[in-house]
Amino acid sequence: MITLPTLAALPPPPNGRIGWPWTESSAPIAEATYAALPEIGVVVPSYNQAQFLEATLRSLLLQGYPKLRVGVMDGGSNDGSVAIIERYAPWLEFWVSERDAGQSDAIGRGLDRLSYRLGSWLNSDDVLLPGALAAVGGYAVDHPACELLCGHGLGVAEDGLTPQGLCRGRPFTFDELLDFGGGCFLAQPSVFFSRRLFERVGGVRTELHYAMDLDLWLRMRKEAELHCIDRTLSLLRQHGAAKTLRDNEKSMSEVSRLIRAHAAGRPLRTRARARWHMRKLRARSACGSALAAYFEGHRAPATWALARALRANPAIALDPIFARVALRLTLPRPLKARFFARP
Repeated sequence: MITLPTLAALPPPPNGRIGWPWTESSAPIAEATYAALPEIGVVVPSYNQAQFLEATLRSLLLQGYPKLRVGVMDGGSNDGSVAIIERYAPWLEFWVSERDAGQSDAIGRGLDRLSYRLGSWLNSDDVLLPGALAAVGGYAVDHPACELLCGHGLGVAEDGLTPQGLCRGRPFTFDELLDFGGGCFLAQPSVFFSRRLFERVGGVRTELHYAMDLDLWLRMRKEAELHCIDRTLSLLRQHGAAKTLRDNEKSMSEVSRLIRAHAAGRPLRTRARARWHMRKLRARSACGSALAAYFEGHRAPATWALARALRANPAIALDPIFARVALRLTLPRPLKARFFARP
């Protein structure tokens, strides 16, 4: 059993960092309940995210959860991440820093190494909120048959404080989870699953780079009921270097292919709804790529991105986001300066 870390025992926070998870810890869990709590294992996949990694690790270690197992799978970072991991190594089950085959590979190998009744992964730019694991463990005690559990997740800006929107967990059916474009999705760091279920569905598919979580939830939902806690368990940091934002169009393309594959054989209404919503989402994503290319001075890639948006969903031409890019590409500079704060 790893020694339960305390605020005083952990390395001191950097200057100026206060609040959770720097100068605050979770409320203590009654020792009388320790024996009944399930073992929880969390893998932290990371690569060159030293600016966020320490907050992620502290948000786990300061949960005060007595049966927590944490493993860190670093992809060979060269930005100071290893020094951070070494400072927290006494409270980790294991850690490695070596080249891997990507995030999915790191998650799968990490979960294979951990001992746990309930497992999850926490990306190195996200954090758990105080008491999250106590809530998860307590729910599992009260619902021993639960194999798949979710809560809410709050999106925050790069500062980790400014709210960007709440992703509410709900007991989605399999067909509802297919409607990703319609807003039926789960906040990944707020999802926990049993080891038996993870192994039964074959684990994480390492060939997926963006939608490995959605694919896993869909395969798990076929096998088990989805339970939900009406509580926000995690913060998901939104920043420019996050790959699902940086490569949003690629991400949506992978999600779209994945949904088509999982939707095969489902009712026509389910397939049509999921496809229509994904077409709209992919079109908006392509418009985002067009705007980014325009601001980088790449007019031809911006034009091609708009064409991809129209191909995905011709109705995007009526959307203001499409107009903002199209007008920037076609209007004379004096008119652009008149209509746009950033022409």
